[in-house]
This record gives sequence, structure tokens and C-alpha cells, in this order.
Amino acid sequence: MTKDNPPPVAGSHKSCPSCGGQLRYDITTKKLICESCKSRHDLSIYDDLQTDEGKLDVLEYRCPQCGARLHTTATNMVSYCSHCGSDVQFTQRMTHTRRPDSIIPFRVTREKCEEAYREYMGRQLKADQPLHFQPVYVPFYLYRETYEGSLNGQYVEEDSEDSEYIVYTTREQTFDAKVTIRGEMECASSQFEADTADQLQICADDLKSFSPGYLCGFFAEAPDLDANVEESRLDVFASEMSKTHVGQAMNRRITALSLPPKTEDTAQLVLAP
Repeated sequence: MTKDNPPPVAGSHKSCPSCGGQLRYDITTKKLICESCKSRHDLSIYDDLQTDEGKLDVLEYRCPQCGARLHTTATNMVSYCSHCGSDVQFTQRMTHTRRPDSIIPFRVTREKCEEAYREYMGRQLKADQPLHFQPVYVPFYLYRETYEGSLNGQYVEEDSEDSEYIVYTTREQTFDAKVTIRGEMECASSQFEADTADQLQICADDLKSFSPGYLCGFFAEAPDLDANVEESRLDVFASEMSKTHVGQAMNRRITALSLPPKTEDTAQLVLAP
């Protein structure tokens, strides 16, 4: 457990405009609430924050047991590691990270989570047994790719009418096409198990524009995976999807296909609960 108060997060930290106290994002009211004077403030108080473009100054906590890293924009307290469960003193340092583009804010409070978990566990859990629920956001890349222009496809044509043999001829055909991939998401943190990330129910309709205020009282996994690694998989996915659709339209099996030039290629960094 951290015993000393960590330094304020320069560049991404705001104090209460009324008394200078610590702010915490409240899930129920969707406001920033001061821990000292209990005043409420809109997330818009972060609108005038001056930071390097595309970057976010964060306080990074690192578990000495498993190396897990958590980012926050406020002087939160870390009492245990949500990865390995160790009750140890975390190391802390100031660092820069990519600023998230969007966030899906938490909608269920810590108290509601504890209540639901106790009800689920029933008698397996003692009534006085303490629970450790730590609200942590998981970073994901949300991809949008568009290929537009000439699409070249190859298919094999069979001919056996004038011979006792079947003659296979490879032919090519060119199409004007537009292929768009939207909504594909991949976990951006190596600390989070891929199988678990795939099971998360994420709805892009819930996306909000990111504000550092959302991390007041909350943590986020460090986004340490390269977005470009996943893009190669999406290229293969787009090619296979196009082969299927073109083959169905022509009523033929497409054996090879070259995609049009890529005209759009974006990877938003999204924080999901």
C-alpha cells in the first residue's frame, strides 16, 4: 500500500476550484466531486488543460511483484494489485502516455459490484469478508479502414465440353470496389489476457470523448501494444471478406485477390470498463 502522498500529476491534474481539494469522478451523478468540500463540478473544467498534442501526463503505479502498470490522472491510493493480488507498496513515477481518444465510462458503482458479487457467491463468502474491487479501464484500439479503387480478382474456370479431360483456366477480372471495416477492436494492453478481453461486452454506441477527469478516482491499464501489429491482421480479414463477397456475386470461387489502395486507416485508443 502506498503510504506517502504521491505528487500531483502535472499537466493532467485539476484540483477543486472551490477549495483546492482532491476531485473524484462520481459514476451516479457523472460529475467531479471534491473529497474535501463535497462541491460538484463538470468535466468541462479540464477543457482548458494545456498538454502536448496527443499525449497525457499520468502518474504510473507499478507492482513490484508482477510488473503490472496502472495509470491515473489524480493522486489515487493503490492498496493491492488487481493482477496478482499482492498487497505491496507500489512504485510510482511521472510519465507520458498516448492520450485516449474516447472512453466508455463506468456505469456501475463499486458498491453495486460488491453487492452483486456477494449475492452471486452466497454462502461461499463470509458476510464480514473484505472485498477488493478496483475500477480499472482496459485500453482497446478501435479500427476503421477503407480500401477504395480497382480490385483485382482471380478465379478458375472449368471446361470439359469438347474433351474427355477437364481444362482449368485461370482468369482475372477487375472491379471498382470500396471495402470498409468498422468496429473491430483489439486489446492494447499486454497485461490483460486476450481471452478475457474478447469476452468483454463493448458497445461503441457508449463512446464519449475522453477527458482526464474520468480517471479521477479510477485507473487504466498501460496501453503498451502497437496498433500497427493488428492492422496486418485486418488487411488479411478485409481480403478474405472481399473474396467471399465477390465470389458470391460471380457465383465462382475466387482463388486470389488484391485489395484496392487504402484510403482510410485510423486506430482510436478507447478506454473500456
